[in-house]
Amino acid sequence: MVHQFSEPLWQALQRAAAGQTAEAETIVRRAAMAAKAKYGSGSHPLTCAYGDMARLHHDIISVFTTVPLMNSAMPTKASDRPTLRRDPTDC
Repeated sequence: MVHQFSEPLWQALQRAAAGQTAEAETIVRRAAMAAKAKYGSGSHPLTCAYGDMARLHHDIISVFTTVPLMNSAMPTKASDRPTLRRDPTDC
């Protein structure tokens, strides 16, 4: 399945990838405000704009939470961890 992003979301994702998260959020927020002003609350374009905001936030949050989780998954080298096997000579 190929995802077709809206133009504001595409621009926001490019900004987020460049580390400009505040600018990225501003782009999708302005698009949502423009959709609300033009079509009103509860409209399909506004719903799509809110979806774009959610997609952007998901992508931004997944970047900031995945990297620390991957780093903390193995905080120590295997040789530094205590062994879980019981020593057969220790009775």
